[in-house]
Amino acid sequence: YFLFKKLNKESTLEIFRNCWPILDKKSEQEFRKQTIDWITRIKKDDPECNLPNITPSLLITPSGEKFYQFLFYFSVYTLKQKAKAISKKDDLLPLWV
Repeated sequence: YFLFKKLNKESTLEIFRNCWPILDKKSEQEFRKQTIDWITRIKKDDPECNLPNITPSLLITPSGEKFYQFLFYFSVYTLKQKAKAISKKDDLLPLWV
């Protein structure tokens, strides 16, 4: 949720409005569904995002190498998007150039 909110606060509030905070099994399941849907859209819209494939089972038990790898790549993606937004806003060169 934190990374999604950093990526796009308005979309996060809209997409997760019915499942955040997670209070029961139904909201937990909806949160996983929305997470996978959003990641799938990112991968479709930005083929160079380098996000690994995720499955609902990865989010049921968020631990282990695959989850940490996903979290790493999603964090990097979010940081790059924020850096692009800042550099466009302030007319600066991107940090990774």
